Amino acid sequence: MGVLKAKPVLSRCKHVASGHLAHGARRITSPGPGLAARAGFGMERQPLAAIVSVHRGRRGGRVLWYIKAGGDPFLTVPQLWDMLRELRLRGVKNLTEVIVDRSIFGNVTINPGDFDNAGDRPYNASPDAMMVGLGASRLVFQPDTQARKWIAIIDPPLPGVRVQGEVEWSTATCPGSPVVGTQIQPEAGGMVVRVSGKAAASCGEFSVYRLVHSQTEFFDKLFRSLWRDLGGTLARDIKAGRVPARAQAITWHDSQSLSDLIRLINKQSNNVMARTILLTVGAEMNGPGATVATGERAVMNVLGRQGVNTAGWTVDNGSGLSRNARVTAGGMADMLKVAWRSNWMPEYISSFAISGVDGTRKAVYCRHDGQ
Repeated sequence: MGVLKAKPVLSRCKHVASGHLAHGARRITSPGPGLAARAGFGMERQPLAAIVSVHRGRRGGRVLWYIKAGGDPFLTVPQLWDMLRELRLRGVKNLTEVIVDRSIFGNVTINPGDFDNAGDRPYNASPDAMMVGLGASRLVFQPDTQARKWIAIIDPPLPGVRVQGEVEWSTATCPGSPVVGTQIQPEAGGMVVRVSGKAAASCGEFSVYRLVHSQTEFFDKLFRSLWRDLGGTLARDIKAGRVPARAQAITWHDSQSLSDLIRLINKQSNNVMARTILLTVGAEMNGPGATVATGERAVMNVLGRQGVNTAGWTVDNGSGLSRNARVTAGGMADMLKVAWRSNWMPEYISSFAISGVDGTRKAVYCRHDGQ
């Protein structure tokens, strides 16, 4: 088997984290690559369907609105906007109170700064059942050639967030992606993003992504902003709760298929997406309230049934961003054999980044001798 006989690349060359490879293989060889998730306003959970749904219900004579989070690892801001637009098209304008049901997962929130004290970096993002846009804000830097300065814009433009400082203008030849320093600091009524660094004008417009809010705060502010832009009103608040059994589903959004999600995770080495899928596996096999422990138990059971020797393995969080995750060479070989012989092998193999072409290896050129 060509995959197993490949000559090892020296460690100085960048590689895809083994945690992502293992997680992708164990997921795609279990239920199949066509599964999707749904999110929406009010609906019962469907098997591994990251479905966000919007529901309408009543309590004490009042109409309440519910959002059932489905654990979609890649729900985007435009997709949430489109779902809310569908709600407006159905004549809904005035929301009394919005209740978000994240019960598909248990308490899975982490401190983004725990791993390397870089709590504003998207690769450290906490998983969340109602994650939108990976929970990250985009800082767009536009060149003003007349004033010879960079203009910073934050997207989405959430209330209470402002940018301070500046990136120095340079006339040098663009050396590659500009490096911008950021500090996220709370202030009365909002957040300040302080920027610093230097960027060559010849680089043109560029963007960096940062975690400005927690996942719940980001969703709360984003929902309010999008709903207001669509002409809607919110009388009370957004809070946590459960969708009642009799709530009526009004609109929803299905996630991408599993094979497409794994392609994004492996090619881009996306940690928070990998974490989220581990939790979704736990919810699918052990029921709602999934945690890292139930996810690890679920994937170990799947691998065991497939004949993979997982002795000595520690999944930890499902991503490669871990100081505790462990995998043995023999177990990895077993897993790759199972993946290679699976009906879904082409989907898995196509998820790998290609050196010099795409993903995290697009700019990497390493020979097998490490030079």
